[in-house]
Amino acid sequence: MAKRWLIFSVSAVVLAVAVTGCAHDSHSGPSMQESFSENEIERFVDSYLGIIDVMERYTPMIEEAESHSEVQQLRAQSEQEMARVLEANGLSPEDYSEMAQAMEGDPEFQRQVKSTIDEREQLR
Repeated sequence: MAKRWLIFSVSAVVLAVAVTGCAHDSHSGPSMQESFSENEIERFVDSYLGIIDVMERYTPMIEEAESHSEVQQLRAQSEQEMARVLEANGLSPEDYSEMAQAMEGDPEFQRQVKSTIDEREQLR
């Protein structure tokens, strides 16, 4: 669980850049007071856990790749899978990135997300 939580910010940034092709300006995200519904938090957590699973599957393959073209191909495949995870959970890459940014700046939202992740991890 600690490993998954520590790589949260990295996965959010990687996904936002990989899928949308750009990073969001820190001023374009939600305000600190913006709140998300329980359903939105659950979809976000489901997406996060799915993205972590994709990253955990592809990272060893990318590290063992023998050529630059193989690395590029594996990265493209992982980005496509991450996009499908978001789609399956009803989130756009922009929505996911917005929620990740909100979590970084809102301790209460961060607590809600972490609590939901902990609950899901216990069910696995």
